[in-house]
Amino acid sequence: MSAFIDSETQAATEVPDAKGMDENSSVPDAVTEPASTAATGAAATEPNDATTVVVSSGKSSGKQGKKTPRASPTLNMSESTAASAVAAANLAAAVQLAASLQLNGLLSVLTQSSTPGALSAADPTVLQTHTLPLAAANANWQIPTPEVVRQAALKAVQDAPPFCHLSKTDSAPQLKITDSDRLTLKGGMRGYRMARASHGVSRGHYYFELVVHDPPPIEEIVNALPPNARLGPSLQKQIQKALEYEKKITGKSTRNSPSTMPSTQKALSTTGDANDEDRKRKAAHLADEESNKQVKAGAYSNDSASQPQAGGHLRVGWSMRTGDLQAPVGYDKWSYGFRSINGSKIHQSRREDAWGAESWGPGDVVGCSISLQGSENPDVDENGGEKNTPAVNNEIRFFKNGVNLGHFVISKGKRVGGAAFEDVQAGTYYPAISSYLGGTVHVNFGPHFIYPLRKLPHGMNANRFLPMSSLQPPPLSSDEILSRLKKKIIFSKVHSRDTPDTKMAALREAVLAESQVLQDAHFSHQKKHLQFVLQARKERNLNASDIQEELDKLEGKDIAEESMQMEAS
Repeated sequence: MSAFIDSETQAATEVPDAKGMDENSSVPDAVTEPASTAATGAAATEPNDATTVVVSSGKSSGKQGKKTPRASPTLNMSESTAASAVAAANLAAAVQLAASLQLNGLLSVLTQSSTPGALSAADPTVLQTHTLPLAAANANWQIPTPEVVRQAALKAVQDAPPFCHLSKTDSAPQLKITDSDRLTLKGGMRGYRMARASHGVSRGHYYFELVVHDPPPIEEIVNALPPNARLGPSLQKQIQKALEYEKKITGKSTRNSPSTMPSTQKALSTTGDANDEDRKRKAAHLADEESNKQVKAGAYSNDSASQPQAGGHLRVGWSMRTGDLQAPVGYDKWSYGFRSINGSKIHQSRREDAWGAESWGPGDVVGCSISLQGSENPDVDENGGEKNTPAVNNEIRFFKNGVNLGHFVISKGKRVGGAAFEDVQAGTYYPAISSYLGGTVHVNFGPHFIYPLRKLPHGMNANRFLPMSSLQPPPLSSDEILSRLKKKIIFSKVHSRDTPDTKMAALREAVLAESQVLQDAHFSHQKKHLQFVLQARKERNLNASDIQEELDKLEGKDIAEESMQMEAS
């Protein structure tokens, strides 16, 4: 049993108590649910747990007088007003169907055809038609054509692919998500910034991994630094050594020199910044620079003695949506981080180096797991209200090349331990990555991974962890779509020229058009995923026969479908 929230399709999440967020925060101080609204007119809705449609035909006017025989409300309306009321109900029914099938392209076209802001800010699947003038859903509105829906679906897929990915709307703007599948992240040059995934976990055991790429050339890093860059003395020395090595090999020189860059301490002493949050962030950055004194230049290189490197700093872990995107993972109480330097673990800006981990860098595969039991069975307090007991056995683990890091002990003949964080507070956590000085990673949310998990504690099997990709089910096939829509009439008759049957037929065509776009995007992602894992395993001399077999099946299926399409045409 798992619970999750999609950050790109739901704007409201459960937010733990906080005194407030700064202006850079992605989550407001308070998140409120939409006010409940009573339906005052005809409504055509289909029961669905994921969507709610509230429909109103508007207020009817009339003078109160002597009692008259009961009559249908439509008799008190003009013919055009009644037709508009039915049209509004039909539009709401179409929106509800599109939302229940997660057809964001069709949903956007339908809501644009009504009025801007028709979707509630707290839940984009709720169409509050009582706020719309009836003219916005007049009797002449039509189901969009398949081509219009297809184009809208292509844009929707670009904005929110139908699989787990790094969310552009829940990432710091200084970071670059470079590939079309939203899985490759490259950091900026002005301090740590954070990106979160599109899906989060509130209950269950989940896992994802990432491959660390080489950092950019040192010349690129230095040339990208602003003139007033604040760098610690240790980092300046690393950059200087890397520049000298690069100049020796390539004969190139850069426009900037680390010796001309102000030291971090001097820069902080002259800024006079009155922002407490900004000072805390700089202090956290200074802590990183101090620890650099213990790390030799080139710690990330496979041949550090001959090729010094600098930059490419990373942190990875889990974060609630209340975590500050303009800070590294582990900066506040809403996130838990694992640092590339020394393999430190960090929470609330408190760093711990000696917990049984080690540094990691280019070529390494870093894994992150989370286990959340959620709240225990709710009790009832003395006032009859629901009271939740604090969560227990919530933990986070980190892995390097498949090996569970951390300290282990033998207790009663059993190997136990290895958790980086225990008693993690309950909430919804998203995979999170922070990057600085061009750190680059490729994230793999599954379902297949490069390394099998090893050296787990006694009684813990790798199969307990579900891939993050499982939180997003694959798109419905055309046959499944048709089965759901078979003999289903959700529209009411407006006039003789546009019957419920004709409108439903047009809706089926529109739904199938977007369904094909989603299936194509999902198939392309599956293929890329298998090719990525296959190549990564071969590079590391790992068994890849299962991946090759599945890739062959997928490509064979693609060829068969293409042949069927050619025969049909």
